Amino acid sequence: MKLLTLNAHAWLESEQVDKIARLAEFIVDRDVDVVALQEVNQLRRAPKTTAAEGFVGGTRREVRADNYALVLRRFLKELSQSCWQWAWVDAHIGFDKYDEGVAVLSRRPIAEVVALPHSTVYDYDNVRRRMSVAARVDAGVAGREVWVVSGHFSWWRDPAFGPATEQGFPLGQPHQDADEFIFRAEWNHLLPQLERLRAQAPVVLAGDFNNAASVRGEGYDLVTAGGMWRDSFLIADETLGEATVHKRIAGWQDNVEALRIDYVFVSAGLGVHSHEVVFADDSSCAVSDHSGILVQIHVGEERCGV
Repeated sequence: MKLLTLNAHAWLESEQVDKIARLAEFIVDRDVDVVALQEVNQLRRAPKTTAAEGFVGGTRREVRADNYALVLRRFLKELSQSCWQWAWVDAHIGFDKYDEGVAVLSRRPIAEVVALPHSTVYDYDNVRRRMSVAARVDAGVAGREVWVVSGHFSWWRDPAFGPATEQGFPLGQPHQDADEFIFRAEWNHLLPQLERLRAQAPVVLAGDFNNAASVRGEGYDLVTAGGMWRDSFLIADETLGEATVHKRIAGWQDNVEALRIDYVFVSAGLGVHSHEVVFADDSSCAVSDHSGILVQIHVGEERCGV
């Protein structure tokens, strides 16, 4: 199974439609089976649509005509014979004007969709209201299924607890009883939900974690502690590329180094043949302010890597 994950930075890119078209061409040309997307936006004032082709659920919010995942799905339909299905869950108001969420698109049948909240205390107008979306998809192996989870997480430390800095979007206020280390709180809330999925089928957890792999004692170490969630970058038989962000972006306004903050983690029962950084964000082929990751996953086979 080939999976692509990408923080799409939807409708915030120049030449956005052209970049969606190029993304669709890549997905078809590389025979990608499942796509996990973050920052999947739709304008809150855009027309509602009654023709959300291939939509199989996730959100109770109405899908609008410019939903990034819907537009991408239409390009995919034009370029291939596959009947792409997709799920989208809204997380919060993004950049004061979007319904921002996460999505999974699959050319294999989606049997079930589950919305996974990262907390229960934040209103829709607070960027701290984060969500993941889980889709149970046909693994392409007789009788086997895989949960594919697309997630977009907060930083290790809530910026509100530090010096005032411009994040590039409205930050809002933390809950009165909030943990200063917001990623830790999100992960602890999400983990039991992931465990319930893992009891049913192997899980692929992909997305933008906003925590650098190079920083010890923070989000990356929390996720990988105990070996339950294995990093495709480390266990793949073949690896091409590493960092997924090379510049200042919203939420990382002071960044001056290359970062690996986007990941694909796999649970037991899954192996990884290849891990490749694609659409390098610091190159002319960029389609977003993040690079993407393309992985080839083996179902029913674990590879330990080095």
